[in-house]
Amino acid sequence: MNQNFEILDSLIDSIALLNNKGEIMFTNKAWKKFLLDNAGEISKADCYVNYLEVCHKVDGEEFENAKQAADGIQTVIAGNCALFEMEYACHSDDIKRWFIMRVTPLATNDNLTIVAHINITNRKILEQETEIQNKKIKLINERLETTLLRITHDIQGPIASIEGLINLTKLDDEKQELNPYFAMIETSISNLGKYIQDTLDFSATKKSVELISFKELIDTYLESIKHVGAAKFINITATIEQVVNFNSYKPEIVSILSNIINNSLKYYDTKKPEKFIRITILVSEFVASISIVDNGIGINSDQIPQIFDLNFQINKNSGAGIGLHLVKKSVSMLHGTIQVNSTFGNGTEFNITIPNIISVDK
Repeated sequence: MNQNFEILDSLIDSIALLNNKGEIMFTNKAWKKFLLDNAGEISKADCYVNYLEVCHKVDGEEFENAKQAADGIQTVIAGNCALFEMEYACHSDDIKRWFIMRVTPLATNDNLTIVAHINITNRKILEQETEIQNKKIKLINERLETTLLRITHDIQGPIASIEGLINLTKLDDEKQELNPYFAMIETSISNLGKYIQDTLDFSATKKSVELISFKELIDTYLESIKHVGAAKFINITATIEQVVNFNSYKPEIVSILSNIINNSLKYYDTKKPEKFIRITILVSEFVASISIVDNGIGINSDQIPQIFDLNFQINKNSGAGIGLHLVKKSVSMLHGTIQVNSTFGNGTEFNITIPNIISVDK
């Protein structure tokens, strides 16, 4: 029989012919070479060995693949289908490999079935590389998509600060007292320009991990909002414990902190005699735990699942519904978590965890 199928020896794919019992009647040179290179013994899966039994003896991680292969071969042998294919990995200790097993009846002999193992490693590697590139492109597109949202939303804080300073100058009748206000306005405008440039740089270039000082971030942010109207009526306190280095993406963390605190400022309860926002940040070697609690108007329980949706508004006067959507995207990008606890009339608590990027790529 072998001499009738010698033409199969010219093929680079591993090919065997099985009879109706699943016994191997012929294997080409590529099949034999693969056995020698991997199993070490041709006798384990060559002529007159029952290939179905070989598949059934496989255990461990390859059990499911072997069972699927045996079932597929039996289906073709029984005449229930004309083609069976399955893709599987067959890695060695030092080489990653993928194959397609293709099983078909032999057209010239109803008693024989062709089993071919086709090496698709190059294709799989290309697919994996393409998938990695697609993920990178997707991240870039998402970042560009959110940049406009971030600028148009987060820019409101610096603008509100400038407006607050301008309003102060209107209240002061003495011209000589105006110079300090103009100096503060100049600083606010400078900070606004830096914010816009940092945001555009972050969206247009490769993300870079930075050492994060949470005290510095909070101090800078609180300084920027001290002239915002609502901030004058609210006692804002910050407790920060950080004695270890913390690495992360600074623009994302700034966006998280500023948007949540801005929400607390926006929804403070004017009827309460004492109004507060309490910020607590505990930094360990592995994670930063952030808690932002206020005693504002709170959120209805049925609205909490929707607050991170783009354009969701608690009421028609509550803004564009962008800030918390950006918070959720930033937390997700940092592989962190966020939880919200709120009772209408009592206030709201946000709890965020952000992993420390311990290994920084230089």
